[in-house]
Parts: sequence; structure tokens; C-alpha cells
Amino acid sequence: MTDTTYCNLTSVKAKLLIATNDTEKDNILNATILEASRLVDTYLNPYTEVPLNETPEQITHITENFVVGLFLIRQMPRDPYGDTWLTIAKEQIELYIKNTYFKGKIEII
Repeated sequence: MTDTTYCNLTSVKAKLLIATNDTEKDNILNATILEASRLVDTYLNPYTEVPLNETPEQITHITENFVVGLFLIRQMPRDPYGDTWLTIAKEQIELYIKNTYFKGKIEII
């Protein structure tokens, strides 16, 4: 298993409105960042070699959104926003794949 990640703790904390000097959840967040990065790899694996050598900015934002969703679901299970963040991330990764790997290609049915 690789330890390559597509986003960083500082950017995730900013999305979650957690102060950078608040380190209480850092271990959980770092583990979730790694998990979200492998989740992104799962989506991208059929189309490209993973882990990515260079991280496109869109992938960074998508990974952050997966992290936020996973974190909220686990830390605040009754909060509906975790599912919303995951839905947004899934839609974003699907759109990224479509625009990156299928742009200009004709689908034959």
C-alpha cells in the first residue's frame, strides 16, 4: 500500500474550519486523507496508473471533499452534511474522469 496522498492536512482543516494549531484530530484526519487518496485511486485505476505521480488541482479538491465527507460521517454520524460532501466528491470524480479520459471520444452503442 502506498502512502502517496493527494491533499494535505492544512487544506483539509481549512475546509472543516479547524484551526491549524488544533492538533486533536490530526491522526484521524491524516488516516482519512490516506484513505480518501486510495479511494480516488480506485476510481482512476481503470484509466491511468495510480498512484498519480503529479496531482492535478482538481484531484486535490476532490480528495479534500472525500476526506471531509468521511470525517463528518464518522465524527458526527447524525450530521447530514457528510453524505452531501461524499455525493459532491463522487460527482466531481466522475466528471473529472469523463472530461480527462473520454473528452472527444464517441460512444458507440
